[in-house]
Amino acid sequence: AAALTLYAMAVAIAPMPKIIRNLTQIGLVMQLLIAVYAWVFVSTQLCNWGYMSILRDSGARLVLLELMALGVSVAGLSYAAALAGFRPATVDRMRPFRTLATALIAGWGGVLACQSRIKGFEYVLEIWAAVLMVFSAGMLVVGLSERTEYGMHIRKRLPRSRVGRVLGYPFRTGQLNAVCWALLLLAAGITFSRITSLNAMDWRPFHVVVLNISGYALTLLVLWRYVLRFEGMPAASLWWVTGTVIVLITAILGPLCIGGVDAINYFPGYLFAHQREVLPRLYRWNAFALLALLPAYLGLPKRTST
Repeated sequence: AAALTLYAMAVAIAPMPKIIRNLTQIGLVMQLLIAVYAWVFVSTQLCNWGYMSILRDSGARLVLLELMALGVSVAGLSYAAALAGFRPATVDRMRPFRTLATALIAGWGGVLACQSRIKGFEYVLEIWAAVLMVFSAGMLVVGLSERTEYGMHIRKRLPRSRVGRVLGYPFRTGQLNAVCWALLLLAAGITFSRITSLNAMDWRPFHVVVLNISGYALTLLVLWRYVLRFEGMPAASLWWVTGTVIVLITAILGPLCIGGVDAINYFPGYLFAHQREVLPRLYRWNAFALLALLPAYLGLPKRTST
């Protein structure tokens, strides 16, 4: 409940039309009800099984501690995101969130890499890679709506060296940060494909969903950089426009697939395509979009003197 309350604060300050904000808040209430019901159900099951008998098992104790740490991590990220809304737009207000997110991702990766050596936890690295892809896709979509150029306040605080400016991109604000997350998502996706191809678990549907989201987000960013911004479309609306486009196209293609049009399952753009042949096409879609953005981001921001 505390984590969802912090999430509600972040949603309340997000730039979006009122009708979308109201729908989001309704969905948030439903999530809260589901979370409370799930908590009651799990607690009841644990009582039936016996708490002490569960805690005698080392694996169960480890999972319990990890779930508690995961809850604290999510609450910390929601708190950092909510605080960003109360800071002025002239400062790099999302930097604490990005720094915390990077530290948590790296920390959890190290913990799960060690845990994967324990019998019964061989697949935890796959879970970490899946979470990394989902988080990167979310950061990509959110990053679309941030500033296109650094303001004077941020430029004055950029490192003097070119290498320092490049290494700091994942932590600073701007649309270029979204491109960095897209590159990370693509690298994680390729690694994820290699890992999951070695076992019997089928992660392909999840993989297709995330790469589709990334492809749509990058395509909208390309269109905005070269066309839409000259038509007066603000960058702040890109994130919810991307979500709307995904929902509309999925609503159009979904009934066609259910109606027997099997070719939809090979189509990059359909969120729930499940044929293996669609994955190479999704990778090419993301790669082409990134290459199209390259000319727009060749120039690195320069540090200004006072």
